[in-house]
Amino acid sequence: MLEPIGNHNRGTKFLDGSRHTSPSLERFFDKLSLRLGTFYYGRVDLKANSLEDFVQGKGIKVLEINGVNAEPAHIYDPDTKLREGIKTLLKHWTVIYKISRENNMLQHSTTSLKDAWEHYMQRKKIK
Repeated sequence: MLEPIGNHNRGTKFLDGSRHTSPSLERFFDKLSLRLGTFYYGRVDLKANSLEDFVQGKGIKVLEINGVNAEPAHIYDPDTKLREGIKTLLKHWTVIYKISRENNMLQHSTTSLKDAWEHYMQRKKIK
């Protein structure tokens, strides 16, 4: 193990595992999403003891939950062509836009640019 959590700079190899989707795995994500409340879109970094456990939605450990700003990491799979990566990113941004637009129409509160900047600067100081 090079790193306990995936890191581009430390030798982690990101692979596209979308072919392993199963009804059990979808149920796992449905339950997780419901527990998170207003989590509409993002990336969840997971770990399982085996591929079989993963596909069955068993013994999965959530390492990190990344919000809407997270990149779809599977685009870094060495077998993914540049064109497919770009296509995935465009789809990703389209989904984000649609969710944002819907939330805006439902009059969900938004963060002002000023507040977002202040939050960013505050977090930057903590690190």
